[in-house]
Amino acid sequence: MLELLVSISIMSLIMVLIYGAFFQISNYSIQVKNTLQGKQELRLLMRIVLDDLQSVQFLEQFTTFNNPSETVYQTGIISKRDTRNDYGENSSIHFHAAIPTRFFPEYLPKDPQLHEVGYFLQLEPETGAWSFKRREDFYIDDNLTEGGREHELSRKIIEFQLEFLEKRLALADGSIKEQWVNEWNSKEDSKQSCRPPSIKESKADPCLPVALKLSMALKDEQNQVFRETLEINLLEALQR
Repeated sequence: MLELLVSISIMSLIMVLIYGAFFQISNYSIQVKNTLQGKQELRLLMRIVLDDLQSVQFLEQFTTFNNPSETVYQTGIISKRDTRNDYGENSSIHFHAAIPTRFFPEYLPKDPQLHEVGYFLQLEPETGAWSFKRREDFYIDDNLTEGGREHELSRKIIEFQLEFLEKRLALADGSIKEQWVNEWNSKEDSKQSCRPPSIKESKADPCLPVALKLSMALKDEQNQVFRETLEINLLEALQR
C-alpha cells in the first residue's frame, strides 16, 4: 500500500509538471503569434501610407470643377502636428497623389487616378476610441485638406507622426547635417515653378521635402505596443 501511494504521488507530480510545461508553451505560442500579428498589421498600415506618399504630386496649376475659369495653386503636402491623445502629439497629412482608388471600387470606371489623400487620427465621440483614417477625394478643388470620403483603417493605432527633411548639408569635415521639421506646408497660392533639387544639392524647394520619416505605434488587444519608423526619399517624386 505504501509503495502504491508513493507511485501515485510521483505520477501526480509528473502530470503536474507536464501540464504546467504544456500550458506555458501554449501561452508562449499564443504570445508569439499575437506579437507577429501586431507587427505585421503595423507594417501593412505603414506600407499603405508610404505607397501613397511615394506617388505624391505637386501640381503647378490646375482648374477646379467649381471655378473652371480660375487657376489654383494650393497643392503639394500640408501636414501638421494637430492632434493630441494620451501618447502625445500626432500628425495629419494631406497631399495630391497619382494613384488609383484603394477602397472605393465603385469609382474605378471613372477614376481620374489623381486624388487628394489624407491620413489622420480621429477621436470617435460615440465610443471614445481613436480611429486611424484615410481620406480620399476624387475631385481636385481649392481645399487640399477637406472633402471626399473617409475609410477607417484601424482602431489600434495610438501614434501617427511625420517628420520632413528640409535640407541636407555637407559640412567642411565631410559629414552630413540633416535638418528635419515636424510640419510641412507646400507653398500655397504661389506661381513659382517647382523645380526638383538635384541629388547633389539635396535641398528641398518650397514644394516638397527631400525625404519623409513616418513613425507609428499600434496597441493590440493584449495591450502590447509595437512601434516602428520608416523613411522614404521623395526626390524621385519631385523629379517626375
